[in-house]
Amino acid sequence: KNYPVLVDSIESDDGILGANDHVVELDLGGHNSGAIVDTDDNVANGGEEIWMWGRNDEGQIGDGSTDNELSPVLIDSFDIDYGNNGDDSDDIIGSGDHVVDLALGSGHSGAIVDTDDDASNGGEELWMWGKNNYGQLGDGSEANRAIPVLIDDVNSDGGVLSSGEHVIDKSLSSVGSNKYFSLIVL
Repeated sequence: KNYPVLVDSIESDDGILGANDHVVELDLGGHNSGAIVDTDDNVANGGEEIWMWGRNDEGQIGDGSTDNELSPVLIDSFDIDYGNNGDDSDDIIGSGDHVVDLALGSGHSGAIVDTDDDASNGGEELWMWGKNNYGQLGDGSEANRAIPVLIDDVNSDGGVLSSGEHVIDKSLSSVGSNKYFSLIVL
């Protein structure tokens, strides 16, 4: 369409926003879109849900498929368990966690998550998903990922982040082939 269209409203019963929810961030990729939604009425700490929609041929939506999504799809919230470990350690957002930044690249996506309930110092986890043909996800492989993968956190040994360090500026740009100097700087 060549004019604005309402995607959701708090008056809608079937949309992404509940009565007290707020869109914290909207990010637009090449052919997909994403939003961080606050559900606990504390927008200063980021949001508790990630919603994505649009093109998904590389898994960049993060819903476990490569099907295009014409309407917003909940990618993660407190109640989604990806089942890798049988507990919430493989969830993007665990209880008390907040997404502080969402970035959409050309076929891949990423999120920075605050896990210590102090978003003012950035986040402690880096999650990526989607196209990975040049290693742009940073997971040590070149395999596409249709669900979010934890790339690094403050509890891992030898990673980008070490204990007590944070992604401070809360901005996530991209990682990739570095052909055009697109590597992330933390």
